[in-house]
Amino acid sequence: MTAAELMYKPFRRYPALFADNFDKSWLHKDFVQISDVFEKPVKNYKDAIPDDLLRKEMDGVYSFNVFNDVFLQMFNEEINNFYDVSERENIPVKRPNSMNNYGVIVNEIGLRPMITAFQQTYLWPLSRHLFPVEASQFDNHHSFIVRYRAGEDLGLDMHTDDSDVTFNQIIGSIGLPIIMRLVEPSYTWAQDDMAPMIFKVGEDPI
Repeated sequence: MTAAELMYKPFRRYPALFADNFDKSWLHKDFVQISDVFEKPVKNYKDAIPDDLLRKEMDGVYSFNVFNDVFLQMFNEEINNFYDVSERENIPVKRPNSMNNYGVIVNEIGLRPMITAFQQTYLWPLSRHLFPVEASQFDNHHSFIVRYRAGEDLGLDMHTDDSDVTFNQIIGSIGLPIIMRLVEPSYTWAQDDMAPMIFKVGEDPI
């Protein structure tokens, strides 16, 4: 148990988020339908999952609804509570990377078991069909949030993810689209004339 997890434990708002299981009732109805496909052997998932539930935005990039409003509200309230408590109680906060000064590695505050359960039970069955090589097994995760607001970090610079499969979820409540600038794996920083592809995720949070 990390120092942050130990210090925050008495102040937890939703104990269920810190359990070693993920409640299926927290899933969006679309993802329940996707998840149900993989509860039995399937020869071709593409024929079993409607295109409007699992959208291919570009090669290697898919978008789909995952969590419902109940879970997102709980998660947001828990994270906001941690921010308040960590400042008041001087809880050490480990940032996710050198580019974000206000994010939180949620594994460090006790959420790892719940996220692991979600990863293994729901995310991995889908991922290994979308990415048969990269997602042949899931043995770890680096789970964190980043926060952007006026007067703090406003965005994230171009970077590479040191992961086999990356899962991003919008958990904020502002009705703004998220813009992702993606490049092919062969892209190098010296190729200034190679414009990255622009990927827009909805008008509202997924």
